[in-house]
Amino acid sequence: LSMMSSATTNDEEGANIQRIGIIGGGAAGLATARSFLRANNLPPNNHQLDKEGTMKQTNVQFEVTVFETRNSTGGIWKYDEDEAEKSTTTKSRPMYRNLRTNLPKELMAFREFPWGVGDGAEASYVTHKQVQKYLEDYANEFHLLENIRFGCRVNH
Repeated sequence: LSMMSSATTNDEEGANIQRIGIIGGGAAGLATARSFLRANNLPPNNHQLDKEGTMKQTNVQFEVTVFETRNSTGGIWKYDEDEAEKSTTTKSRPMYRNLRTNLPKELMAFREFPWGVGDGAEASYVTHKQVQKYLEDYANEFHLLENIRFGCRVNH
């Protein structure tokens, strides 16, 4: 699960800057961040009227920040033995030591980042450690880590 918030400003050249806040560095948060950051590399496709009433293209750029409570990516896929022991008195997470996915990795994979050969995941139903590693590799491949604020809790 990922939540998002945004704000708009303009820079010195008049470019439209959208500041995007994404809550959670799990699979959904990483995919959302990747989508906005990938859009920064697309040609301008937004139009607006200038002061004279002429339609002109504008360039929207996204400044993305992912707020992640933990100190690593992966969301619920990050299993923490110490946290699991505390879960009897605190909010529990749906992860346990010997968990395997109930979906094949071929369905879980991001389209632009398939599970690789030699990644130790020959079986279709992978462990939580393999999913965690996959999400870390995805974040590294697309340079998402520089947009993540680790150890940051969002309160409402």
